[in-house]
Amino acid sequence: MKVLIILPETWVVEELQVEPQGEDGLDGARAAVGLQEGFEHVEFGPGLHMLHEEDSLKADPATQSYFMIGRKVYAGRSVIYATDDVGEIVDMAEKRVSLFGVEFDADEIIRRSVTYPQTALDLEAAIQRGEFDRPTDGAWSWSPAQAA
Repeated sequence: MKVLIILPETWVVEELQVEPQGEDGLDGARAAVGLQEGFEHVEFGPGLHMLHEEDSLKADPATQSYFMIGRKVYAGRSVIYATDDVGEIVDMAEKRVSLFGVEFDADEIIRRSVTYPQTALDLEAAIQRGEFDRPTDGAWSWSPAQAA
């Protein structure tokens, strides 16, 4: 099964072929990017999902790498995977998405949508300009002090 992995420290989105393993079929993909425990699933839309480290945005900005998809900010290595209409994991190569009545390969949409700031200070500047939403998690919120 093909998934995509985001490696923000090198500004790369790569294809990864993994065998379905584990309860959700994603053990091999998680292991490939170093996700152990404390990860969360994010749904981008019908049939497109991401696994990433749960508290990665709270890590020290000096040692963390960031990426953005749409207006949302994420941190650390992540796995993008696809599901069919009943929630079963499918190969990313088979997944199609429809935008404005036009069909696209899901992996191509993801690749074109990922952007990377060079530093945490660049990320904060982009947030200040309104290009991306400020990350929040309950009472916690990304602050300029974290990027200094």
